[in-house]
Amino acid sequence: MKAADSYVTRNLFNEEVFDLILEYLDNNVTFTEEGVAVNPKTKEIKLISPKELGSNWEFYPIAQFIRKNEAGTALEPDVDATLDLADKYFFLR
Repeated sequence: MKAADSYVTRNLFNEEVFDLILEYLDNNVTFTEEGVAVNPKTKEIKLISPKELGSNWEFYPIAQFIRKNEAGTALEPDVDATLDLADKYFFLR
């Protein structure tokens, strides 16, 4: 059985993904083909084009991590989506 990860570790990963999406939104007006790439073994994440993706990486399109804010006036990272991604890579008890 796989050892359990800590909530702190999972939440730090979630914050890293959230910050990556926030940085993307600060630098882009429109969606591009970029997405979040995760190396499942090392848990490293980066923003990358699928064309540059190596074989050890899993790719998630950027659009699935972005939503409109409550007022509907701007885009923001979707914390539910980033947490769902973190839950894929960290086993918690």
